[in-house]
Amino acid sequence: MQDKSISEQINEIRNLQPGWFDGAGSKYDDHILDYIKDFLIKLFDSEEQKHLYIYPFPDTGVSVECDYNNFNVSLCFYTLEKNIHLCITNFLDDDSLYETFPMKESSIELIKNQLKNLEE
Repeated sequence: MQDKSISEQINEIRNLQPGWFDGAGSKYDDHILDYIKDFLIKLFDSEEQKHLYIYPFPDTGVSVECDYNNFNVSLCFYTLEKNIHLCITNFLDDDSLYETFPMKESSIELIKNQLKNLEE
């Protein structure tokens, strides 16, 4: 199975209709989806990131999961709260780091620095 690009996955979410989740599930705002797409492309310096999966939440939140070195990285965009929850879990010892960031452009560099620390 070939990985889909960030834009392809965001566009699939963009096409969801109200009630997409067993009668629940709101329609996503295009501006929010564009923000998340741009945020992820800047964070990973690429449109293509292997094993990156984007999942919608019924309340218009978005979860992003990817493998990064020997770590699982999870970013949850809580669009109603305007927060991003970062969880990094080490595959080798299950040690985890949790942080919350505002949905702001400045958070890209802060999260990027956390990912750079994984490379050391």
